[in-house]
Amino acid sequence: MNAKNLIYDGTFDGFLSAIFYVFDHKLKSVTIQNEFTVQHGLFAEIETIYTDEAKANRVWKGIKSKLSSQGSYQLYYAFLSEQIGVEDLLLDYIRYAFSQQKKWIKIIHIRLF
Repeated sequence: MNAKNLIYDGTFDGFLSAIFYVFDHKLKSVTIQNEFTVQHGLFAEIETIYTDEAKANRVWKGIKSKLSSQGSYQLYYAFLSEQIGVEDLLLDYIRYAFSQQKKWIKIIHIRLF
């Protein structure tokens, strides 16, 4: 199966809408990219994700239920860093947090540089 590239509008709600899409479609091999920095893969299937505030709010509520308030806001600040590839790193982090039974208290330490 080819990898799927999800292209979103660059907003945090757009990113959360893409996260919703990943979980809703149970995607394993996926890359999330901002429409302003997108690099298309040779064999990747491209899907444009449109921002859906209701879905974004649902994902954010779920994130806040799994992470401490500090952890959820650090996730947000990491997103704001606009580093290339931060979306995929945050997707992995969110997948891990959602896989845990209890609220995850650990603080996210992402090396961005």
